[in-house]
Amino acid sequence: MKKLFLIATALLLVIMVGFWSCEEEKGVTDLPVFKYELKSEIPYDLISKREKGFKGTNGSTALLIFPDIKSLTLTMNDLDRQINELDSAFVSFYSNLTTEELNDKEVEINFSSYKPIIDFNNYFLHYSLYQEIATKEEEWLNNETLDNATDPDNHFVLEYALRSVLNTDCEVQIGDSIYKLVENGYYSIPAAKLELLQIIENKTNISNYPEIRFISNDGVKGDCETGKTKFSFKKVGDYRIKWLVGHHSFLTFRKVVAKTDNYYKKGNRWKKYRVLCIAQVYGFISGNGDCSTQLNFNPNGYFEYDIAKHVEHKIDVQTKTKSGWVKGYFAGANNISHTATLTW
Repeated sequence: MKKLFLIATALLLVIMVGFWSCEEEKGVTDLPVFKYELKSEIPYDLISKREKGFKGTNGSTALLIFPDIKSLTLTMNDLDRQINELDSAFVSFYSNLTTEELNDKEVEINFSSYKPIIDFNNYFLHYSLYQEIATKEEEWLNNETLDNATDPDNHFVLEYALRSVLNTDCEVQIGDSIYKLVENGYYSIPAAKLELLQIIENKTNISNYPEIRFISNDGVKGDCETGKTKFSFKKVGDYRIKWLVGHHSFLTFRKVVAKTDNYYKKGNRWKKYRVLCIAQVYGFISGNGDCSTQLNFNPNGYFEYDIAKHVEHKIDVQTKTKSGWVKGYFAGANNISHTATLTW
């Protein structure tokens, strides 16, 4: 009888263990998967694309057309909004996970907070500067040792949203003009004279073409300037952050920017790493346009922070700045922090 009881008990334990195993397996497979539907305010019906008829130096064969600066601004602002909203929703949905688990989950479900950019680019079959840099950056990260000097993200177009509307040769049409951004300013040509882009790229007697206008970022040496950037990396163990501080302008845009990117070495390569990070830009711009007086553009000390791979703090400003006036604070992976001053 005792032997029978022991057998029955053993069978019961086997059944219970099997039940628990099934329940545990069911619990894993039935975990809810993150889904989030974004509402876009991008004026798709106003935007179009045109072929260039030739390939640019950096491979572009077409460019996007926006009817006016308002529609371009709306598009860029809404891409930023969608990216932030999607990323916040993802972090909130998996708020019970640790940092490591959150990074693993992102890989598991193939999540990218930059899906709004890809969707926008795919809609127009537009291969953007953003996509070009992101693709090259993944190749660059696939190395055990990173050469900071060859980082594809070290580009004079600082903002992801602006990169998204430009082609790989930094060109876009707005109204009746085509604009081509370069490191020290931008060119403007009539939309009907698209072939002038080749003259600009080849630097072929540009001064012989009065239709080509150039707007420079540079001022008189020591005076107010824009289009300036400073960046570097800070590494602790298998973690590193990239910091960037800058002041840039394009048409009606003029911004000061601070960016923090987080990286983690896994195996023989580096990966972008999601963790609580901070970016803050602060300091002074010209108070009257010629840099003879200062204006504090962030007197309240605002900053951006998020559990993210990348965070940007951007402030719209009205005037240029002077070397040493704009500063940035950055914090991220493995509690690495840094403070930098924009000098040139």
